[in-house]
Amino acid sequence: MQRRDIIHIGYFKTGTTWFQQVFFPKVTNTVFSNQANASLDDNLIITRPYDFSAEKTSRDVHELFSEQHKDTLVLSRERLSGHPFTGGYDAKVIADRLKETFPSATIVIFIREQRQAIVSTYKEYVKRGGTAPFEKWIFTHERTIPSFQLDYFNYHKQINYYIKLFGKSHVKVYAYEDFKDNAKQFLKQFAEDLALEVDLSAFDFNKKVNKGFSTKSLNLIRWSNQFSKNKNLNPYPAIKIPFLRFLIEKLCKTLDGMFYNQRNTSFLKPKTLARINHLFGPSNHELNQLLDLDLESKGYNCNNNN
Repeated sequence: MQRRDIIHIGYFKTGTTWFQQVFFPKVTNTVFSNQANASLDDNLIITRPYDFSAEKTSRDVHELFSEQHKDTLVLSRERLSGHPFTGGYDAKVIADRLKETFPSATIVIFIREQRQAIVSTYKEYVKRGGTAPFEKWIFTHERTIPSFQLDYFNYHKQINYYIKLFGKSHVKVYAYEDFKDNAKQFLKQFAEDLALEVDLSAFDFNKKVNKGFSTKSLNLIRWSNQFSKNKNLNPYPAIKIPFLRFLIEKLCKTLDGMFYNQRNTSFLKPKTLARINHLFGPSNHELNQLLDLDLESKGYNCNNNN
């Protein structure tokens, strides 16, 4: 049976975890498995160029669903858009591999207003064990290994490339803000666009979203990270203090529970805002013209004269 492939590639911090854990498993006319998503890491992302095999990747994914007689396969992995911590350096390679493996796929891409996306990404960096202050992290670039790059958030580059590979009708782009502002209305249209059968009454749209840690708490957690081992971001701390990070997080959760608003300020200080605010206008302007997303009304800078 010939299956239709829908591949949701991110971006990061656009609700991907919610779609993977809550939405896609409840769609009744598709096959979906986080095990299949995880198989993409080994076969499609981590594999060196000399060892990549589109045939093996496709076979390993589809074998997981050999007993399921549904005509649509959904894969969802935000890592497919490249990783923001490394500036999305391998995003084009991944796109080429997706085209070779799933040549007729429909690609789903969620974007998010860049200032909010950058702050949310930095918070994730700290939660994962990062130690760099905000300004240093976003403006310091390594010369020998991939590192965070603001250019990663110039979305038009990646979207244009996917359109070149798969065709405009096979690339669906959505603004995270539409999902956040009215999830039920958004999901109704989203399901119609992709011909997904799902009972929206099964979702609790009134459930409160976890705010995460306040700015002051994140700064305290970042300080504690330098004394905690993290295999990717701090594998060899000069001084390791067992349970310090755990205790700091417990303290921060308590303080945030009582004084969140007082402890939460923006990482984007006026001087930092001034440095980055002009960077994404031309990209958003081009994307607006290409896809008619009305990004300006959603808070995106669409000034093409920066």
